[in-house]
Amino acid sequence: MLVGVVDSAMYPQITLRKPQPPLLTRVATLGLYKKTVTYQVAPSVRIRDEDNRFMVYGMLPKVTGKVVGLKSGVGGQVSQVWVLTGEEAVEYVRRPDTHFPK
Repeated sequence: MLVGVVDSAMYPQITLRKPQPPLLTRVATLGLYKKTVTYQVAPSVRIRDEDNRFMVYGMLPKVTGKVVGLKSGVGGQVSQVWVLTGEEAVEYVRRPDTHFPK
């Protein structure tokens, strides 16, 4: 699962903030590294809020600033979005199979 903080979300795209790179990378690139990554959202996306309730994709902008988990479908588009609670976010960040935006 890909975990990150939502920078912006407006169907058909969701943008996640990248984790801050090491100091050496920031100095070497003069701070010009790409700070966000944008993913395409599938038309059939399933979005769940912190209470595990379904949301329609028109409410996608409400997840801005929240920690989410994303799963991609066959075509590489985001097929599932989970808004994580604080406890879930901490747990997923510690898992070895968790990926972060690159």
